[in-house]
Amino acid sequence: MHIKPKLLFHGSSQHLERLQPTQAVGDGLKDNAFGIYAIENKLIAQLFSIQYISLAKDARFAIKLENDQVFVELDRCTVNWERVGYVYTLPSDHFVKIDDLQWLSTKSVVPLKIEQINPFDFKKYIRQL
Repeated sequence: MHIKPKLLFHGSSQHLERLQPTQAVGDGLKDNAFGIYAIENKLIAQLFSIQYISLAKDARFAIKLENDQVFVELDRCTVNWERVGYVYTLPSDHFVKIDDLQWLSTKSVVPLKIEQINPFDFKKYIRQL
């Protein structure tokens, strides 16, 4: 049985004082819910805080885990190196675990902490196809 952590992380390219549930669009089975997604792995949240720019209609980015190493794989997109992102530290109270990595809340959440993320600090985790 998995013990619920006290804190979870959410990454966004937007600065928000309160996170509101929104309709997600993703490739995975559990990636299309209405809510706020969060994760226990702070590095993954940091990679989600970076703004990726589409270079084609079928552009994609994916967070990958290979040999216990996390990285983002870019397919027909690039990074907006000039825009900072934000990682939100969230109380886990209203979150429910939906798969091996992700947690979901359908209620708004006020972050306990907001950290600014510089994409240049994460360049080693970004791979272009």
